[in-house]
Amino acid sequence: MQITLITDNTICQQQLAPYESKSWPHLLGKPIDEAIEEIKRENPEYHVEKLPLHCPMKLDVRPNRVRVFFDEEDKVARVPQNG
Repeated sequence: MQITLITDNTICQQQLAPYESKSWPHLLGKPIDEAIEEIKRENPEYHVEKLPLHCPMKLDVRPNRVRVFFDEEDKVARVPQNG
């Protein structure tokens, strides 16, 4: 098995280029469905995941994914961000 170590940061940046790091702090406390609609309106290419707070999840990074965590009142419980 061969493992390639990428030491050139420009390669990583090129892969992330269409999806720069983004967060939506103003959505904290908003109704979950409203928040998801706003994120999708801003960029329809985002894959938005609706997850309960403290839900187990994979720790992989996908720049086109936005995880939106909600509480027992269906309000956004953490600042949504892509990655």
